This record gives sequence, structure tokens and C-alpha cells, in this order.
Amino acid sequence: MCRNDRIKSDFFPKFSKLLLDIGIKNGMVQLQGLITEKNIYVMDIAYRLSGGMDYRPVACENGINIVENHLEYALCGEWNGDFMKCDKPFEHCYITICIGLKNGHIQKIEGLDEVKKLPYVYDLFQYYNEGDVMSASGRFQQTFYRIFIREYDKDSAFSKINDVMNMIEVYDENDVSMMLDYIIYKASTNEFFLMSNN
Repeated sequence: MCRNDRIKSDFFPKFSKLLLDIGIKNGMVQLQGLITEKNIYVMDIAYRLSGGMDYRPVACENGINIVENHLEYALCGEWNGDFMKCDKPFEHCYITICIGLKNGHIQKIEGLDEVKKLPYVYDLFQYYNEGDVMSASGRFQQTFYRIFIREYDKDSAFSKINDVMNMIEVYDENDVSMMLDYIIYKASTNEFFLMSNN
């Protein structure tokens, strides 16, 4: 049985009953966990949209924008869209690159215009601009930019991470890079590598 079928047949009925038993009838619940050969382990449950913008790959893959649906429901009292499209596994592989910055005054940003033109980059979200001050390094708010990548397989998607990261640079007022080191995955050898921007 494939992973999707296991989640639908083994997990959804039990979790749906739990939600109904505690009185939840409407809204969105996001789950994070692990799937093994024998079990599904849920580690985090949140009664909200994901802070990781997980709705963006869903919208890219099948045209269902969960944020728009929630707004529509709040204003009109109804859900629109063919949610049965969400019933089948994705045909593409999706990766979100979250670029973190060191503390400092952002003086110059390079490469984002080129990244926006890449055919495999389907969405982006920028938190900071030139002139802003980063003072949250080491916390979630250190994220400078989210870059959303879509490819047909995992190897192709992972290969794009280093390409994108090599195009972007953020400098402080002393012309020193503010970008944090990052990890890339090499699928052919199943290894992870720490990449330095300095």
C-alpha cells in the first residue's frame, strides 16, 4: 500500500473522529510526523495554516489555494474548488529554500532578479529589503527569503538548491556577507554537505 493510501485508510478515519469528539467542525489542521513501515507517528498538530507556507505547493500542483479558500469561506460562507484534486499524490517534487541572515544592516542584495526568472522557481516571498536591519539571527525571524522550487523528481529539485544559493548575496554596510551557511543534499551519494558563504 502506498504512503498516501495508508494515511487515508489508517490515519484519517481515526484523526477525523478525534477532531469531531473534541468538537471541532470547521477549520484547517496541519500535521507533521513520520511514516515507518508499521506506524504513523504524529509529532506536531496545529489548528492553523502552516507557517512554512505549505499551501503554496498545493496551489502550484492542483490549483487549490487554501488561504483564498479560507478568506472566501469567511466572507461568503462556502468553499469553492475541486478538493478531490488533493486526493492524489503530487506529480512533482517541491522544495522551499529558506535563506537565513546574520545580524546587521542590509546594505546590498544581489541576484534575486535572476532567481525570479528561473523556470523552476514558481514562487518567492521576501521578508527584508535593502536598508532593513536584521537583529533576529538565531530565531525564526532570521529568514530573509523563501524560494519555492518545483521539479519532476527529487534529484533535479535538490540539484537546484546550490544553483540558486550561488546566485544570491546579501551584504552589510562593511561589504561583508550576511548570509548564513546552509546544507545541501547530494542525492547520488545520499550525503549532506555544509556550504559556507564566507
